Amino acid sequence: MEEKFDQLEELLNVFVKEFEKRLRIKHTTIEYFQNELELLKKDYLMVHPDKVDDLKLISDRLIESFITDKTDNSFLDKDIPQLKSLLQDTLNALDERLYFIDEVGDLIPNEDFKNLINAGILTTSTLISSKFKRKVFSGYLTMEGFFELNVDGKKILFSTFRAAAEFAWNKVIPTDGWNIWTATDKNGGNYSLKHYRQILRKYHSS
Repeated sequence: MEEKFDQLEELLNVFVKEFEKRLRIKHTTIEYFQNELELLKKDYLMVHPDKVDDLKLISDRLIESFITDKTDNSFLDKDIPQLKSLLQDTLNALDERLYFIDEVGDLIPNEDFKNLINAGILTTSTLISSKFKRKVFSGYLTMEGFFELNVDGKKILFSTFRAAAEFAWNKVIPTDGWNIWTATDKNGGNYSLKHYRQILRKYHSS
């Protein structure tokens, strides 16, 4: 496992270095870049005076590449948010994979479930549901911090939405469990539970 951590750290460092490079370009003027390039060209031609044509071709390509990168906002608007979202989803998935089971086999209450109710974002009467193979599964949050799922007339408590979905669907769930279940809030909006958890995060940070 330690080797995999090292690989992950190395890969993340590649992302960081690439973003740093793009940010430096973003904050560098074309005039400054061209001036620095001219200085380098002069130094190089003093040693290789016969490389004028080759150097011009390389210089033109560098300037073209610089301008392209400078006008490209995709790494700010898409790449960085996508990386942050991927990392956050991974953390959420790891949390849910713990299944909130203590040493004696009892469920441990999910603090997010309790906080959603305490903050008034959802209530114990808010219907939470998901659909799999044309069958709808539904349940409610409890004040104690559990998700009470109704499966074939039986009410079963879960500490994570992923565990509830895997039980109901009888399959391993590869995605964030908060994305699977939806609820209709007091304002009539119907969203995934991930939407309500994001509201909860903002509520706690304010």
